[in-house]
Amino acid sequence: MRKHHLVNGVTSCQGCHSTDGPPPPETTKPTYYGTADTKVRNPANDVLLSNTNENWSVGDFLGLDNDGNNHYDLADYAVGPYRILSVASQGDNILVKWLTAGGRTNTVQKASSLSGGFSDLSSPVKIPGVGLVTNSFTDIGGATNDARFYRLKAVVP
Repeated sequence: MRKHHLVNGVTSCQGCHSTDGPPPPETTKPTYYGTADTKVRNPANDVLLSNTNENWSVGDFLGLDNDGNNHYDLADYAVGPYRILSVASQGDNILVKWLTAGGRTNTVQKASSLSGGFSDLSSPVKIPGVGLVTNSFTDIGGATNDARFYRLKAVVP
C-alpha cells in the first residue's frame, strides 16, 4: 500500500504500511492477513463475493493494490483472471468470448495443435471499463480451417 499511496501523491501514510524497499508481488500475503484483528485472508481478491478476501470493508470487489502498480486485484495482471468462456461457430466464422478485467489489453492467439505454435490472431484488444468484463473476437473464416485451438495473451503495458 505504501507504494500505491506514493504513486498517487498521498504522503501522510508513509510510516504506516509495510517496510521500506520494493513491495512484494500482489499475490504475496502480508504478515497481518488472517490475524485476529483483520478479516482479510487473501491478497489476491479473485472472488466476486461480498465479505471475502479484501472486500470486507467496502464490498466493491476491487480488492487492494498491495504492490502499488495502480491495478486493483482483479485488474492486476498478477492476479486477475482472463479465461475463455466459449468458442462457437457462426457459419464460416468462430466467435471467441472471454472474461477479463477492464483496462487490460488482450490478444487472441491460435494454433493447430495444443503442443504449441500459437500465433497472434487478433491485434491487441483494449478492454474498456473496470472490474470484470466479457469481451469477444470473431475469427473470420475460422470454421473453414482445420482444427484450431485458442488462447489469450495478456499484453502488459
